[in-house]
Amino acid sequence: MISIVILINGYPVMARSAFRTTEAAEDEENKYQVDTGEKIIHIPSDGVVPLCKAMLDTIREHEGD
Repeated sequence: MISIVILINGYPVMARSAFRTTEAAEDEENKYQVDTGEKIIHIPSDGVVPLCKAMLDTIREHEGD
C-alpha cells in the first residue's frame, strides 16, 4: 500500500492511497487501485515519482463560491 498526504501547517488537506493489485517484473506494468476505486498503471523501473503523480492526478479540487 502507498499513501500520499499533503499537509499545510501540519494539517492534512488532501490524501490519496492505493494498493497494488498485480505484481510485475521491473520493466512490466503494475496495476494499482486507488482509494476512489480508480485504477492506475505504473512501471516500477520508472521510479516512485510517476506513481505518486498519477495518484495525485486522481484528486479533484472543489472550487469555492
